Amino acid sequence: MQFPTVRSLSAYLPKPNPEDYKMEPPLAAANAPRGLGVKAPPRDSWPYADLGMKTLHEVMEKLAIDKPLPAKQIRWGSTKKGSQDEKDRFAVNAELAKKKDKGKYNQTSPFTGWSLKERNNGAHVLTHYDKGKIALVISFGRSKETKGKVLRLRKAVNDQGNQIEIDFNKKNGQISSVESRLQGILHGPEYSYMEDGTARCVYGHEAVLKKRAYQKHGLSVCIDKEGFRRYENHYEHGKKIGIWHSYEKGTLKEIRNYKDDKSHGLHARYRDGRLDSWHMVDNNKRNGPFRLYRVSSGKHYLESQYSYRDGKKHGMEWRYNQDGKLYQVTNFKTGKKDGLQFKVSKETGLISAITRFIDGKKQGQRLEFDYQGRLSWITHWKGQNRHGDSARIEDGYIVERRTHKDNKRHGLILNYGKDERGKWMLTSAKTMLNGREKGRYVGYLQDGTLYEQGAH
Repeated sequence: MQFPTVRSLSAYLPKPNPEDYKMEPPLAAANAPRGLGVKAPPRDSWPYADLGMKTLHEVMEKLAIDKPLPAKQIRWGSTKKGSQDEKDRFAVNAELAKKKDKGKYNQTSPFTGWSLKERNNGAHVLTHYDKGKIALVISFGRSKETKGKVLRLRKAVNDQGNQIEIDFNKKNGQISSVESRLQGILHGPEYSYMEDGTARCVYGHEAVLKKRAYQKHGLSVCIDKEGFRRYENHYEHGKKIGIWHSYEKGTLKEIRNYKDDKSHGLHARYRDGRLDSWHMVDNNKRNGPFRLYRVSSGKHYLESQYSYRDGKKHGMEWRYNQDGKLYQVTNFKTGKKDGLQFKVSKETGLISAITRFIDGKKQGQRLEFDYQGRLSWITHWKGQNRHGDSARIEDGYIVERRTHKDNKRHGLILNYGKDERGKWMLTSAKTMLNGREKGRYVGYLQDGTLYEQGAH
């Protein structure tokens, strides 16, 4: 029995729709912008910028502080008796209050001046009060290299509770970061600086006073040591929004789009300056076209393209080799292979195999073809295992028949060849049981003579 070739089938392989890929980003990565793109105050413009890593003695001398009160003499009073509200509270000199008002701090005048909490490990706290409100807090380090030296200070900006908190670099004493706070909670811009004084990052925050917490709000942007942008992100009341960019070594690395804190729109990745992949996202789920690229022997090429529906592969997938030639087409349904898969020969462009999948597993008949497009194998599959009859074919004729059960040879195996006159004949037969030879076997020469027989 002769079988037809599949040469003509290649022309009927499904092809991707160009309309699905019109939104493809550039294949080459854009260069990273230089600088933050937003203004940041110079590092030395911040108040008390020269206090970093100074000792307690140096700070007191510089700020003309004479005999600060011990911190244990400071207590908290209130404009309203028993009130715990921050706006009603003020600091008082406890010792003075006891003498004047017998400990009734609510009727005592707010304290103005300095207090010192001195510790043996060097982690001193120097605080300045202005009419009972904290105006400045200077904190000293306690580690081996920072012991007794200024590492942080917090300064009040106004009477509404706005503050700035400054951290100093323990190596050079310069400002490393400045945070804006409201009643002690991050609120407003935050700046960080490199050792040379260049502004490295700007972040936006928003205080949520009821929860005593903060959330990101506004632009977040950073640069690397060479001054190239590292990333730029956008938040609105704690939620991701807009276009996000990240960069690496001066070139674009990734683009993401967000809407209401969920990934939405184009998502593209670059590697070594070339497009690596891109796809569309809808409400945090991949939805729509997807393209994947590879680099081989210095050549950048499209490796595969397919589509997603509700976060799962759905529809046709096309795969290509580095020469741009199609080598495989597979159909997917809700994330699993389902339907026909076509494999194509790199040398000839003809179909080399056709496989049927159901729910992600090989099922039914699988056909394989030689380099001329002629049928060479017919196999049957069940649940990803070979199961049932198989046939090997040469020049359009069956030369071997075999049977499988659960991926093991099982049953009669027959081999055929040509006799001395060129006619097809049985050349051998044997029986297999669960992958092992079992039962009788025979073999014949080209003239039809029996040359072996036996049993296992």
